[in-house]
Amino acid sequence: MVYAKECSSKRIENVTLYKPNFIPNPNKKSQIKAFHFVFMLIYVYMGYWCLSTAGEPYRKFLLKADREGFQVMEGTTKMRAQLEYALSDINNPERLPDKMGWFDFLSMDIEEAAEAKKRTKEQNVIDSLPKHMKVPKRYIPEFIPMLISGIFATLHALIVLMQHWSVKVNVGLNYKPVNADSMEIPEEMLEIPDEFDESSKGKSSSRSNNGNSTVSVKKKTLGELVYQQAENRAIPSNLPTHAMVEPTKGKPILASLLYLPTLGLTFTYHRRRYAYNAKTSTWVKIRCQTSMPTTFFKTWNGFMNMDQITASQ
Repeated sequence: MVYAKECSSKRIENVTLYKPNFIPNPNKKSQIKAFHFVFMLIYVYMGYWCLSTAGEPYRKFLLKADREGFQVMEGTTKMRAQLEYALSDINNPERLPDKMGWFDFLSMDIEEAAEAKKRTKEQNVIDSLPKHMKVPKRYIPEFIPMLISGIFATLHALIVLMQHWSVKVNVGLNYKPVNADSMEIPEEMLEIPDEFDESSKGKSSSRSNNGNSTVSVKKKTLGELVYQQAENRAIPSNLPTHAMVEPTKGKPILASLLYLPTLGLTFTYHRRRYAYNAKTSTWVKIRCQTSMPTTFFKTWNGFMNMDQITASQ
C-alpha cells in the first residue's frame, strides 16, 4: 500500500514517505542494501559449483578421445603435429600466398574461394582441427555453471543500474512505505536543547595563532546549530527517512527527511522546504512573510527564548 499525500505546491503532485527495509547499523549513513546479501549468497554457491566441476570437461574429453581413438593434441604430440603442419606445404605448388587480395578471390570458383578463406584463417594445427577434437583447458569448469554465473552477474549489474535510472525501482527494492498519519515523532526530536540558546548568544571571538596573528572564530547561530543536529541525528527504525516526490512534470526524486523543531517532518525540493501538516494531511511549502512592514525589523532582535518560538507557530 502506498500512502501518498498531496502538496500545496502546484509543481508537486504527491509525496510518499519511505523507510529502509534493512538497516544493520542506524548510526551509519551509508548502508549495504539487502539485495547485495542475496547475490553474495548466490555467488558463494555458484563459486562452489564451478570449483566442483573444474576439470570435468577435460576429463570427459580424454574419455571421448580414448573411445573414438584420435590423438589428444597436447605435449609432444601437439609439437610434432605442429611441425608436420608447418612443413606440409613446402613442396606444394598450389600453396596460397601469405597475403591474398580481392582480385585473387575473384579469379577462383566459389568452392575454391571458400576453401582458400578457410585455409588463410588456419594459423596452426589447432585451427585445422574439427571442433570436437580441440582440447579444452585442463582446469576449466563446465559450461552450465559458468553460464548461470554470468546470468546472475548480469542481473546483479542491471538491478544496480536500474536503481540509478528509476527512483520507483530503488524504493521498491530498498524501502517500504510509511503512513504519515499513523507515525508518532518523539518529543525530544522536536525540541531545542537549552545549551543551544547559550552557545548561540554573543559575538564572534578571536584567538591567537602561534602568537603572531589572530584568527576570528564566528559562533554558529541557533538555526545553524539546530540544522546541524537534525542532520547528524540517528533516526529510529520506525520513522521514515526519505520522501519520494512526484512532480506534475518530470521524473520523481528521492529526498532525505529532516526532523526540525517547530516544523516537524520536512524535506527540501528545488531549494524550497516543505513541512507536513498533520491536521490537513498535506505537505505545505514554507513561504516567507511579505506583509510585514520593513520598519518593524529595525527594532526587532529575533526570538530570544523557546516560549516566543512556540507562540509564533
